[in-house]
Amino acid sequence: MKNSSTLIMACCGAANVGQMTNILALELVREGYGNPFCLAGIGARRRGFIRSATENDTILIDGCSIGCGRLMFEQSEVPLKKYLVLTELGIEKSIGGEIASEDLEKARRALREICGESSPSPVPRLKTISSCCG
Repeated sequence: MKNSSTLIMACCGAANVGQMTNILALELVREGYGNPFCLAGIGARRRGFIRSATENDTILIDGCSIGCGRLMFEQSEVPLKKYLVLTELGIEKSIGGEIASEDLEKARRALREICGESSPSPVPRLKTISSCCG
């Protein structure tokens, strides 16, 4: 279900699945599921980022089971709300590997199940208390 206060974050690692998380997060933003948010700000334990992520709904996409994004949330005591790990969908992780269109589609379907509504209306830009990367 779409929520205008939803913050969308991706662990954009070096592997193909890490790069897929960024593609998927940007698609969610464009489709109106929420606003982009900086996962590194949470990992750096910036108070404003942590407060914003704690007070809003979040969608976090990790590429693999190492779960760097999840660990950043845990270490900063940010509750994990909507969460997806791409390798848990059977997508194989490879460094410098190609992103297969069938893998991307599989991940899209899984994200839509987590997010609910299939075609939300555009979301206004959310004001957060952090000064993010842009």
